[in-house]
Amino acid sequence: FMGFVGLAFFGFAIAEHWLPVPVQMALAAFATAIFTIAYGYVMEWASFGFKRLKPMNSPVLEPDFWSHERHWKLCAPGFVGLFNGTPFKGTAWRLLGAKVGKMLFDDGALFTERALTEVGDYVTLSRGVTVQNHTLEEGMFKSGMIRLETGSTVGVNGYINYDVTLGAGASLEPDSFLMKGEQVPPRAVWGGNPARQLRASS
Repeated sequence: FMGFVGLAFFGFAIAEHWLPVPVQMALAAFATAIFTIAYGYVMEWASFGFKRLKPMNSPVLEPDFWSHERHWKLCAPGFVGLFNGTPFKGTAWRLLGAKVGKMLFDDGALFTERALTEVGDYVTLSRGVTVQNHTLEEGMFKSGMIRLETGSTVGVNGYINYDVTLGAGASLEPDSFLMKGEQVPPRAVWGGNPARQLRASS
């Protein structure tokens, strides 16, 4: 659908010559980006009936899980990648329902359930980070909060599962998997797969 919209904008830019073609092409690209962002936000909230998502523990054959699966199919927040590494990434996540503090540096993280993610002030998220608020276990769908507290850092390709707190000033090393339920103390350094404490709080 978004590809069709983009082609429509660019087709109009080529067909109409009320401005120089390069200017019209630039305007078409800008219009496509704005429409993509607006459409993405509307679909994100509409997929949950404009209500906030809550943690869930449901069999996969129950309607509660089906509604969540519908959300995955309808929303496509890939457009937030337009803001990777910029001061606007935090705002992009907030509009999708995440609670994000000030001065976030996000170089390309993925939040699977934005409304179940809380990010404190001065947090650093490296490229390839995945914050996954759910899992499927033996026919059960489970989801929960993930909290990245003030000043915490997640290294490149770090992976965080649900019901996790990364304490203030704590770090997760690159290519590490922080498993469900872990509570990382403030200023500690964890790493590995599964992640374990490498250095204690200083």
